[in-house]
Amino acid sequence: MYTDLIRIERPYGTTLNIIAPLNAKAYAGETVEIFVYIKNQYSITIGIKPVAFVNGVIPVVFSPENSNIQAGVTNYFIGHFTMPNADANIRAESYWHGSDNQWHFEDYQTRTINLAAAEEPEEPDLKRLVINRDTTAGGYVTASPVPSTGATYDGYYLKGTTVYVTAHPNTGYEFESWSGELTDTTNLTAPVYMTENRTITAHFKEEEVILETLEVDIAPIGKGHVTTTPDPITGYKQWTNNSTGQFSYGASVEVMAHPVSGYVFEKWTDEIVGGVNLQNPAMVQLMTEHRAVKCHFVPIGQVSETLEVDIAPIGKGYVTTNPASNEGKTTWHHNEEGQFIRGTNVQVTAHPNTGYAFEKWSDEIVGGISYQNPEMVQIMNEHRAVKCHFRALGDIPPEEGLDIVSLTLDGWSKVGGTLGTTPLTISPGETLRTQVTIEYSATKEFVLPSGFWVSLVIDPFRDETFKYNITLPASSTVTSKIFTFDVPITADDTLLHNKTYDLWVEFDNGLQAKASGAVIITGMPETTSIMSIIPMMIMVMMMSMMMGMMGVQGGTDPKPIVIKLAKGVRKGVEVVSRFKGKK
Repeated sequence: MYTDLIRIERPYGTTLNIIAPLNAKAYAGETVEIFVYIKNQYSITIGIKPVAFVNGVIPVVFSPENSNIQAGVTNYFIGHFTMPNADANIRAESYWHGSDNQWHFEDYQTRTINLAAAEEPEEPDLKRLVINRDTTAGGYVTASPVPSTGATYDGYYLKGTTVYVTAHPNTGYEFESWSGELTDTTNLTAPVYMTENRTITAHFKEEEVILETLEVDIAPIGKGHVTTTPDPITGYKQWTNNSTGQFSYGASVEVMAHPVSGYVFEKWTDEIVGGVNLQNPAMVQLMTEHRAVKCHFVPIGQVSETLEVDIAPIGKGYVTTNPASNEGKTTWHHNEEGQFIRGTNVQVTAHPNTGYAFEKWSDEIVGGISYQNPEMVQIMNEHRAVKCHFRALGDIPPEEGLDIVSLTLDGWSKVGGTLGTTPLTISPGETLRTQVTIEYSATKEFVLPSGFWVSLVIDPFRDETFKYNITLPASSTVTSKIFTFDVPITADDTLLHNKTYDLWVEFDNGLQAKASGAVIITGMPETTSIMSIIPMMIMVMMMSMMMGMMGVQGGTDPKPIVIKLAKGVRKGVEVVSRFKGKK
């Protein structure tokens, strides 16, 4: 901002002064500030104001606009205007305020502020950076920041800029070093200080590939071949007996056996993962040195594997297999075994007795746990065991006129809590509240005693099931009804503590809904009294004495005896405990 002073003094009336340097200059568009001094030469206080224009058209804005000045006192006013693109001729006038309530011209003064020539901007001081590559096929270079002008490999930067260059080797190459007008370094990223023009070079070289040999043998010779993933760098893609090939150091190699007609794969030996491996394909031990593996084939039908079938509860149904076992066996009861040719795919079908329904498969069934019937056993390339679970149907009357359309598990919470669908942690002594929605139609009111079950399940070992009476009012159209069921979490041995349970809700006719990992039951309360377990201890001692007097003998495969307090009916809820164990 340019500032000018304006002052005129006279021996009478008001005084208007303008003071300015003889060579005053300002740039076009610059704000010019002027000071106008006015002195009251009268013997009384009067109102005074300045008025000024630039080149006769541009008004000067003053602050304050006017002021009352006492006799003999000088006051100043500050004015502003924008410098035009020409010399500024300023005319400043003074006025006094009379008793007629009018402003009266008193005097004027002029000043000129010359337009200053615009200054030429200084040229930026740029320095050139040239980046070479040895070789160009070896990789590329990036620079940060990017050049002000030019490109990465030939660009200009402001003097004093620090440029960080980074080398990126291509596949099959590795970065070796930087050279030129920077500190020689093998680091991928290096600084270049642009105080002068600079030329640098990024050096790349081909990677040195270390190869290790894989040797494959076949037994019997000629009864199959082997392929690898990936293919070897050197050698054949189809490996026969005593074949060799090379892989890069540290490679992970998978081998696949391919038997000829009339033979099947048996096993891998030697430097295969695990030493002896019945899986096909299988992994070779990491290629950090020379490796040798042997692939064994056998005639079809020479190698068999055992299938073991268990039933729970025992005697509540049976299982059939397709195909039959080597012994011709198709019907299986609890703890029965049979042989199948290795590699056979076996389908199992559950057949419940009257009053029972199929529940699930567990153990070495496809998927580990399956609710499909029939289902497939995991492929018979080793000993397999499956378990078939049945459950009692209960007493839902088979009356016509009731159609259950759907069952939805809406959520769960502690009693008094907010309903949700995320895992809930609950302690012994608290009560779990479950809400379900049932869609149905009914020609009349149906009362289903013990017809609805809520279960806390740890598959396949244990579940705790609670039965409830429900009533479904008559409805000729499909309608919804919401039910809540309260489940007491006991402090005895009924439920396993510090475990995560699945939450099941189901009709006894098989319609069900499930939430996995819904309930986490914490440990026993610290305040549990020793008195609460004394009855259990006494019962165990009495049972042991009775067994001794009865002459109970242990067999070659003793089974554990589980003694539980009778549950009976608790708060109107029938409690049924089912223990399941994998053999």
